[in-house]
Amino acid sequence: GAKNLKAIGVVGTGGVKVADPRALMAAWLWHKTNFQFNVDDPRHESPRANFSDYWDINRCPGNATITPIAEPCRPKGCQGCPVACSRRAASGLANEAHCFSTAWPFVNIFPPEAAESRMSTGEWSGSLLESLDISQQFVKDRSRVTDLANDYGLNIYDVFFGDVYLITLYAMGILGPGQTIHCDLPFDRWATAEFKEAYLKMIAYRAGIGDTLAEGLARAAERWGRFKDDTETGLLPYPHWGYSEHNNPRVEVDQEYATVLGERDSNDHSLNHPCHQIPRVAKVAGVEPIVSAERMVEILSQKVLPFQGDPFMFDNSEGPTGIYSASRAKTIAWLRRYSRFWKDSVGYCDFLWPNFIDPNAPDMLGYTPEGEPRFLNAVTGKGISFIDGMEIGRRIWNLDRAIWVVQGRHRDMEVFAPYVYSVPSPRPNSLPVYEDGEWKYSGNVGRTLDRARFEEWKTKYYELEGWDKSSGWPTRRTLEELGLAKVADELQSRGKLGV
Repeated sequence: GAKNLKAIGVVGTGGVKVADPRALMAAWLWHKTNFQFNVDDPRHESPRANFSDYWDINRCPGNATITPIAEPCRPKGCQGCPVACSRRAASGLANEAHCFSTAWPFVNIFPPEAAESRMSTGEWSGSLLESLDISQQFVKDRSRVTDLANDYGLNIYDVFFGDVYLITLYAMGILGPGQTIHCDLPFDRWATAEFKEAYLKMIAYRAGIGDTLAEGLARAAERWGRFKDDTETGLLPYPHWGYSEHNNPRVEVDQEYATVLGERDSNDHSLNHPCHQIPRVAKVAGVEPIVSAERMVEILSQKVLPFQGDPFMFDNSEGPTGIYSASRAKTIAWLRRYSRFWKDSVGYCDFLWPNFIDPNAPDMLGYTPEGEPRFLNAVTGKGISFIDGMEIGRRIWNLDRAIWVVQGRHRDMEVFAPYVYSVPSPRPNSLPVYEDGEWKYSGNVGRTLDRARFEEWKTKYYELEGWDKSSGWPTRRTLEELGLAKVADELQSRGKLGV
């Protein structure tokens, strides 16, 4: 960064030697036969025409690109991918984009006078696309904006929230030409591609207000003297480490708990697909979920080795077995260990792995935990079991933790922004909950995170991981158990070893 080096490109001439080609082919055929979408015999038809979230129901090709379909296109996937979740459009626009980078130009289409209410209610996602006049030109305009953001190399999540934050401040009379925060963007054209292009260019070239926004929205709000107040009210939904909400930290807590205990947005959809997307998509589409809440938690609890057998790991209620329980501590420990090895180290796709519930399988049982070691061992010949991988992930997680402790990490820092504890959740997040002696899906509207109970939960989590309860620092016993005695020595020399 100090040398203004944008990237290093490498063209390789070698290859990967597969330890057991027959085993790899057998694994591929096993996956294809039992778990892949069959275009000639889909188990669940799309509940709506042009329904982008259909992939969440049936794991069918071409639907992780959230742009509406308005021109000829076909599925596109990474090499060897059985799902091919992206698309290639005839126009060539947004062909290298997928997921949220394709969404943000489409969801920010309401007029300035509605901006503040949109921010307060959260009505910027989900079925908003359904109400649009989806013409081919509309899609092309927004796809061009998507490509521009990617060409500039911008953080799309920060770009999206920045876009909404600016129009909200503009609607409040705080930001704009000659206002307290001067900005000469054409806010009267906010809902157009013209505005989005001007906004992106200002950030990329650090022109005008873009010079501040280029440092990230959290730093921009700090510079304007608004960060404290706006994270108290929720006007700026940045709950941790200068990152925006990925999911609602008051309701769908798994990804947000994992993030506040980590170093950045965990961006881990391991539990998001089954626990949130299946019931959410069904509700938006007006159909029944493909599995009941009780069946969902039964399946998940069978597959989350080494913590299997506890369905309350997936109870999203505020009850004694819910989001503040020791069961939820196991959930986060599983997430962090799984992602550190099977995703971050082995490189399995975040959308495709883990696979707990697969609607293409006759019994709906996905390929986790059998699939992960099956493919890895065919390629490497190492003979690693699923639990072996989880233990490697635990080792990596503790090494990361030790590095953050050296940098100053303490349990007192692992807290959410004030609005998470005080501003009720305004929109439904359908999740499995255990209430009144039964499992069901609940929208959980009006919830705040309980500060005291969250602190108590952190203690449960630290105990599970073998970390000091008062500081959150790893102990010598834990580190030595993981073969990290030298790390323990280093922490002790710095006076930062847990007891």
